[in-house]
Amino acid sequence: MITLSGLGTDSFEHTVDRANEVFTKFHRFFPENKLQEWSLTPCNWTGTRTLTFTNHYFTQRHEAPLTQAIQFSTEVDPANILTDMITAMLFHADDNKVAYYERYKEDLASVHCYIPPQTFCLGDIIDVQFCFIAYRMHTKQYVLKLMLYSITLIEAKFADVSKHTDVITDADVIACTYRNTFRRN
Repeated sequence: MITLSGLGTDSFEHTVDRANEVFTKFHRFFPENKLQEWSLTPCNWTGTRTLTFTNHYFTQRHEAPLTQAIQFSTEVDPANILTDMITAMLFHADDNKVAYYERYKEDLASVHCYIPPQTFCLGDIIDVQFCFIAYRMHTKQYVLKLMLYSITLIEAKFADVSKHTDVITDADVIACTYRNTFRRN
């Protein structure tokens, strides 16, 4: 799980408002009381709104019987711990994968280069691409989640001078700005 805060910036607040609009649109397609309410968790440090992304490392085979399995990258699973958890019923697929990039300026163009996820630190300014997905839970209710597709490092200088030099973990919060990037299928 990754939680992003825009620290009250207008662009991030606009994105949160748009995410709320998407929830409202999703809500119309479910019977009453079947879609859990979507709540935003405020940032512990600033009290500003956040977005939380939930990605799964694995897919259950009965949920995607025709989907092809892919390998974990060595950056995501350097000790093969996740790879060792793969079974005939549990596999890693493209929908489980998150891409990690850094944006460089070359002349007048932007170039995106692949980077390992360990590069990201607290305080980095990033761009994310994500989608909305509804999961059916064992209670026969649905829950709407944000699923991350990619994270692009835009600027690291704020993290470089901050006191927070730890690499992000699943429970950490990244302060970021967000440019409206919605994946359309």
